[in-house]
Amino acid sequence: MNRHLFLSTLIAAALAGAGGAWALSAPPGSPAVVPLDTESGFGTLNVACTGIGQSKDDARWKAYPIRLEFSNPGGDLLANEAVTVSTRSGQTLATVSCEGPWILLRGTPGVYKVDAWLPGSGAKHQSGTFSMPASGLRIVSLRFAEP
Repeated sequence: MNRHLFLSTLIAAALAGAGGAWALSAPPGSPAVVPLDTESGFGTLNVACTGIGQSKDDARWKAYPIRLEFSNPGGDLLANEAVTVSTRSGQTLATVSCEGPWILLRGTPGVYKVDAWLPGSGAKHQSGTFSMPASGLRIVSLRFAEP
């Protein structure tokens, strides 16, 4: 274990032992982790992380009108992605990461921007815009070439 990781582990253990009065946070600009098969709220934007096994068919995912799907050029699904979702004018709403191949979004109808990347892969960022429909499902495919 390297010295930095060891010290971070010691600090985290000490803080947890202190009754959790302090919390370690991700560095500024780091994506918030949305655990697999859970939902998180970021102001007016709700985000879910899923897409693996039977849980991808959970009925609660039907309430999400946008599904960001991550794949390689051959169509194989990719996981461990990160995205920043912004308004059309560029206001960041959320920067999140997900262990599954789908990030689901629910927000007010309108036009949004997405910037997506695969942390640690060296693959180029993918970006684009999409409209949040008032109903139905829109699939936004983000394909990453090998670096």
